[in-house]
Amino acid sequence: MKKVFQKASQQLNDLKENKEVILANAKEKLSEKGISIPITSEMLLWFLKKKASQEKMIKKIDVNFNEDFIKLSGKVQKLLLKFDFEIDLKPLRAEKRVLYFGVAGMKPLNQGWIKRIIFSIPPGMSYKEGIISFDLNQFDKVRAIPVGNIQSFEIKNQKLWVKIGL
Repeated sequence: MKKVFQKASQQLNDLKENKEVILANAKEKLSEKGISIPITSEMLLWFLKKKASQEKMIKKIDVNFNEDFIKLSGKVQKLLLKFDFEIDLKPLRAEKRVLYFGVAGMKPLNQGWIKRIIFSIPPGMSYKEGIISFDLNQFDKVRAIPVGNIQSFEIKNQKLWVKIGL
């Protein structure tokens, strides 16, 4: 009788170890998979133009993708003067569903008031200490995926490709 219990105990331990291995393998495979979502310049422009319609200082804004940067250009008005601007944004990191960008270049030289006007768009975008945070849940394509966080992102083929997975 003792041997039967020992054998049953051994089989239960083997099953438990096997279950942990199977779960670890499944979790690893799921973490490798994800859904790639393209964020186009038109989508970003739509979001920024919502702000431009509310903010009378932004007169014109355009969005283009380069190989490593997102280039914003346009006109802003301060008092009675109009200024042309160009801002190069470089993706830095991602947390949950928020992308963080750094300002890689700007014309005219690093005018903080222009960045505050353009990038302070609650609740989806904010600007603080040179870092722009952008919540991708502002887009229906991203919101349609109920679970997951940003695993990776890259600028390719005139789009910002964001991979969302577990």
